[in-house]
Amino acid sequence: MALNNGTCLIEKNIIALNPVGDGIRCSDRVEATIRDNLVWMNEDENGAGACEDWWMGDGNVVADPLFCDPSFGRDFRVMEGSPALEMQAGAFLTPGCDEVPVRVSTWGGLKSRFRDP
Repeated sequence: MALNNGTCLIEKNIIALNPVGDGIRCSDRVEATIRDNLVWMNEDENGAGACEDWWMGDGNVVADPLFCDPSFGRDFRVMEGSPALEMQAGAFLTPGCDEVPVRVSTWGGLKSRFRDP
């Protein structure tokens, strides 16, 4: 994530496993409040630029989020016992590594859901 200018609030996210670059990079024109996030193993650094040490305070935690299967299955739900659950961070607020139900749809069916009225 790169922030170039303005004011922003980043909270209750899991910022992890970024394969290229930093977790969060801010220019000196950004006034960022970054709090209550979980950060883990970003390729270069967890923070860079004007917010290089964001992860060291404000309720931010450095810990393995315990994703279900981030490498092969690309399953970013979290396991029971994940620190993200305690923090209420991330997109999934309940644990679960069971199978995800899938519904088959056509490309036309998907496009029709997003047309302007």
